[in-house]
Amino acid sequence: MSKKATRKTIAIAIGGGVQRNGETRVIDRFVLSLVKKARPNVVFFPTASKDREDNILSFINEYDRLGSDVYTIRMYRRRLKKVDFDAIDSADVIYLGGGNVTLLKRSLLRQSMLKHIERRYKQGGILVGNSAGAAIFFQNYKAFNKSGAIETGKGLNLLDTDLNVFLHYRSLDKPSISRKKTKKYIAIPDSGAMVFIDGKPDRMVGAESLYISI
Repeated sequence: MSKKATRKTIAIAIGGGVQRNGETRVIDRFVLSLVKKARPNVVFFPTASKDREDNILSFINEYDRLGSDVYTIRMYRRRLKKVDFDAIDSADVIYLGGGNVTLLKRSLLRQSMLKHIERRYKQGGILVGNSAGAAIFFQNYKAFNKSGAIETGKGLNLLDTDLNVFLHYRSLDKPSISRKKTKKYIAIPDSGAMVFIDGKPDRMVGAESLYISI
């Protein structure tokens, strides 16, 4: 008698990219291709951008065009309702958008949403994070900001991995990066993503990622 197959967890960390400019379209199509149903249920968190309406509209338009139903959970200056938690419980894809990592972490922890996301992820919901949304997948993160400086911070390690992440990655040729440190990072550029199966790197989508020790 064969053993019952164990449900695999799937998470996709996106290095960055402006969705309304089509910079993540290859990745967005790949995400939905993993869901074996006609119109996947996608839950979008624009929290890290303070629920910016242009980001919300851009996301809804893109994912509707690609053939999915989108439910947006606004957490910035808003208390969650039962319908928001119910949406997570039936989500095929949970997508955490970009913006401010600290704001995203505090919001998820303050309203107890994080445990609902983790539960759905372990049940088979696909977890996607773009920029700030991807940062919380790991223990530590680095990222090039718009001015070219390197920001650092702590994630929430949702993937339970010993890897860290370098987002918006462009080049190692930066004097502020120390080569004496030995932490393992996966460097993901804009328009690129790394797919994790059961918390382990599985494949790259879009722009190529790489491993670095810094």
